[in-house]
Amino acid sequence: YSAQGLGSRIDAVLAIPELANSDWVRRANAIRICLGAFWSLIYDMTKEGVTVLVTTHYMDEAEYCNRIALMHGGKMIALGSPSQLKKSLGDGHLFHVESSDLLGSMTIIQGLPDVLDVAVFGAGLHVKSSQPTGMMEAISAALTQRGIEIRALEPIEPSMEDVFVGLIEREERAAA
Repeated sequence: YSAQGLGSRIDAVLAIPELANSDWVRRANAIRICLGAFWSLIYDMTKEGVTVLVTTHYMDEAEYCNRIALMHGGKMIALGSPSQLKKSLGDGHLFHVESSDLLGSMTIIQGLPDVLDVAVFGAGLHVKSSQPTGMMEAISAALTQRGIEIRALEPIEPSMEDVFVGLIEREERAAA
């Protein structure tokens, strides 16, 4: 980078908080564009050998980082690359479920054999199971039998959000 080019790019990044503190509804597109430019800047800087420290509450943003330190309760609970942290979830298999009755579905699925965990994620559920085969059929049969409409049911790869939630739950169980 030339000093002038880098300085200009940094000025653009430093302007982001001004946008973020503005009216979110009117500025949503501008913020999205600025965040895209922000991540582009980060990639460019790391290609030049610059170490960049990013702090975020958004696990989807953490997916873009080479190395992640996850914090909870004022202490670091995990450190590693996204793929290393995802492997730390263990051997379970993950499924995404959306239905007409989220909480009812959660209760029913928690009672199924081989279900290790059920967590709310957005408008759906993430179900961790010890069995890769037969789980989708078991979920489908259990929900259909109780008259719950299934809108989505599919196997998924764990996200950093899954990792973070799983690690927090592990920490809280250990503390209890």
